Amino acid sequence: MKRSVLAGCVATGVALLGLASCIDAKTPTEGTTAPHPTTNASPIASDSLDKVSWEGECGAGQVALGFPAPFSIGQVNSRLIEEGTGAVILPGQKVSFALVAYDAATGEMAANTAETGKPETLLLADGNQSSDDPFYLALEGHRVGACMIMALPASQASPDQGGLAATVLALTVLEASTILQRAEGTAVPQTDPNLPQVTLDTEGRPFIKMPSETGPPVELVAQDLIKGSGPPTKLGQDLTVHYASWLWGEDQEFESSWGMMQPAYFTLEADGQLLEGWAKGLAGKRVGSQVLLVVPPERAFGVAGQDDIPPNATLVFVIDILDAA
Repeated sequence: MKRSVLAGCVATGVALLGLASCIDAKTPTEGTTAPHPTTNASPIASDSLDKVSWEGECGAGQVALGFPAPFSIGQVNSRLIEEGTGAVILPGQKVSFALVAYDAATGEMAANTAETGKPETLLLADGNQSSDDPFYLALEGHRVGACMIMALPASQASPDQGGLAATVLALTVLEASTILQRAEGTAVPQTDPNLPQVTLDTEGRPFIKMPSETGPPVELVAQDLIKGSGPPTKLGQDLTVHYASWLWGEDQEFESSWGMMQPAYFTLEADGQLLEGWAKGLAGKRVGSQVLLVVPPERAFGVAGQDDIPPNATLVFVIDILDAA
């Protein structure tokens, strides 16, 4: 059973929708509908996005979609309503947007960022994974300020999100920014032989050597390995990080965003949704930093453990703080 230390609190796609990616296609042109068939199955017929009306002015705030329900979505589709006037959107960028989501089967609104007052944010895929990211394929070559309609079949939903229904989305791109690819700053010497020793490969991925003759510390350890020069993080911010995880005493990692080739994204909150050790250990650390966290059981999963994380386990993390907003 896969060990998971973040228990669904970290997303590498849209936080609201928990979307997985499995498609390949070209960018749509203005006023057209461009299907994005899945790479592992024959295309399934979808209703045309020409049947979906955009109600409201692009960039003016509140918008809505109108379409006949049930609306059939067999594959990912996108249709550009209006091009933006901002910077061109690039692979690997963090993109924020206003979003209105509808259940394709019922036509009922499922989510609206105008009501929550907080835009949605996602990390676009970078490098070889860009051809598997439906949002990158829809946004590729377009500009900040663009308005578009997307149709996402139920197969694009993450099982961890409760089996999201097929969805029709109205998107307005608000901002696109380039984040760090790895920690950058001043290296901090590791001087405590009783803590795990960290080395990095050429890409910045961490590896660890556990101390052989000492037990785990009793208190939370949050030690800078690289001290960044960005602003300090605050509770309530949305953080983008690379991380790797170990059980104390084991040199083999059990979970890593480096292995997924995509950073993780989560809200830094001490609300029980995120490990307490992460919330306490990362708050106040500067963007660009790499942090060694050693989290005692009472700030991790305690006497219960989780899945195959044993009871009373001390957890070790190396975390690169790439962005905070």
